[in-house]
Amino acid sequence: GIGHALYEVISSDVDADISYLYSGIVKNPKTPYVTEVENPTSLTYFSPIALYNPLVKREIAKVILSPKTMRILCLSEACKTSMLKVFGQAIGEKLEVMYPVVPDLHLPQTESDRPRFLFASLNCYLKGGREIILAAKRLKGKFSVTMVTDLPPELAPDAKKLGIGLKEYRYFNRLGFLKSIPDYDVILHPTFMDCFGLAPFECVCGGLAGIASGLYALPEFIQHGRNGWNIPAPMDYFKDSMPNLKYWFMSPEKYADYVKKREFPQVIDKLVEYMQYYIDNPSELQKHKKYSEKLSKEKFSLEARNKKLLKIFEEGLGLT
Repeated sequence: GIGHALYEVISSDVDADISYLYSGIVKNPKTPYVTEVENPTSLTYFSPIALYNPLVKREIAKVILSPKTMRILCLSEACKTSMLKVFGQAIGEKLEVMYPVVPDLHLPQTESDRPRFLFASLNCYLKGGREIILAAKRLKGKFSVTMVTDLPPELAPDAKKLGIGLKEYRYFNRLGFLKSIPDYDVILHPTFMDCFGLAPFECVCGGLAGIASGLYALPEFIQHGRNGWNIPAPMDYFKDSMPNLKYWFMSPEKYADYVKKREFPQVIDKLVEYMQYYIDNPSELQKHKKYSEKLSKEKFSLEARNKKLLKIFEEGLGLT
């Protein structure tokens, strides 16, 4: 219902001129506020069916357009497109694209005589880990693959036979992961289910090239032919910028089982093509990594984000 899509009030004991929220909007707020959203379902407790209810959409649009809703910060251009499609062009003036920030640890890239591929995700099947193992079987030349994941037991024999480095995801904290990024060259993320993809985003900000599905926001930071390659997703987790109800109604466990029971040779073929390209063309890999560094500094930096935020806050406080 509509009530599930909104925060009714901000606590009266909050001593602030502006409030900052994540994944919510406020009905009848006491103070102006800004909120971040990953996709439109962030405003409906991640229930996609609500986005197809005209009453819910109209009520949310009304709240977005209220004077005290200063901005909806969309984590990607894909998110902004979805928001406009769901709630109408009238909310456009309230939307601002604001990418997450990854701490710059100023760590130098380590060197290697071969491309070092990295896969980092908790759900191995949903994020394409099986396809990476199958692709690695067909590669030629010098390379290494490391998988930071909770690898399903049935995939372990092939991974070990191929010499794939295995690290259990549960033992990795975020800072430890960020510190490890300079030890790799390419992040692999052939996912079947993603709205953004924080791990590949962190890797791009750390100067890695990427090979990832062309889902939703991923092509914004892994740009085909510039700092990596996009693989067409075999299933439309988003369709025309909207959640595809066929898949969104499945729990992650059921969707993982759905993926597990199917084969995706086209994904494996593309992984082989692009991974082999980097093995055979080390200079191109270095160009792609340099472009990731450029993107990180110019588009995804803390300075770029704070510049936008400062302008929004100054407007809200009447300082402009």
